[in-house]
Amino acid sequence: MMTLLLIMFRTTLKKVLVK
Repeated sequence: MMTLLLIMFRTTLKKVLVK
């Protein structure tokens, strides 16, 4: 479960970085 949260967080971070 923690892994899923981490993946989601990383995805958000990447999206923010792209923006």
